[in-house]
Amino acid sequence: MNAPTFAHISLENIDDTGKYSLHPFFGPEDVSDVSADLQNSVALCGILTPPVVVAQSEGRYELVCGRQRLLCTSAIHNHSSCLCRVLSETVAVEDILTCVIEDQCASGGVRIMEQAIFVGLCRDMIDDRGRMEKFIRSLPPGRITKGSHFLLQLSQLDDRLKTAVHKGIVSERILGDLHSLTENDRLRFAGLAEELRLGANQQKKLISQLADICARKGIGLDTLLREDSLRKALEDPLCATPQKTDRFIQAVGRLSHPSLTRATESFVAEVRALNLPEGCALAPSPSFERDEVHFSARFANLREFQDFWKIMSKAITDR
Repeated sequence: MNAPTFAHISLENIDDTGKYSLHPFFGPEDVSDVSADLQNSVALCGILTPPVVVAQSEGRYELVCGRQRLLCTSAIHNHSSCLCRVLSETVAVEDILTCVIEDQCASGGVRIMEQAIFVGLCRDMIDDRGRMEKFIRSLPPGRITKGSHFLLQLSQLDDRLKTAVHKGIVSERILGDLHSLTENDRLRFAGLAEELRLGANQQKKLISQLADICARKGIGLDTLLREDSLRKALEDPLCATPQKTDRFIQAVGRLSHPSLTRATESFVAEVRALNLPEGCALAPSPSFERDEVHFSARFANLREFQDFWKIMSKAITDR
């Protein structure tokens, strides 16, 4: 890349086509969409990192990166021009893309969806796949942390889903699982994740269970969620979100392992019939893998246990 060139450019001559944006799913922005931190920084110190533009014909420029900085300098300081890093009309596409990824990295790191959009840009702008892969490998460590094939798949997701991933509503841990769902089911799951405020571990477990149930029944996720047990868990108006989430997870678990659910219900009924005294409990082996059961009892102190043990030890010996 050649030595940097800077110039004060009229904002009227800068075209923001969105071509190089790593956040196309956000659409047009105004200064109200800009973080308070950036607004305060520009208000206090002005623009510390100049936007990057590419020179075009007839004295115009295309914005490469720095959209929010331009919004701030225009709205906060009412400036009509801005100092910009200017790339020439003949600049290599790899140099433009390097500016894009490095600008994002300097702004706080490159998240997974930004990586996906970036690799999509590379595919669209570098016509040779081998050349594209070579360029991506040449980037500094930490810029691209996943394989190109996986990231290109992510770049094709619906914009609503991209937004949910970027905002952390949908966990990055389930991105591979999402590809097993239809587009409608992906969006429905994203809606569930937001409605129930599911954490990453909850999402990982639920998406696997729901996909398995749907495959077994030969139906889509939206149809499955209309089944009574799941619908009632989701639509209970008296439940706060944490309780609604717990009920939904339990309902999915019962559908996912119906035989285990029946065994649990039968075991609970038999234990209830024993009418165990307070402080005593009987538990099965995990997932009923073995016939053995485990008995536990609570004692007020060691002396109480010692008195109990005199009786119990004889009963165990005589068994």
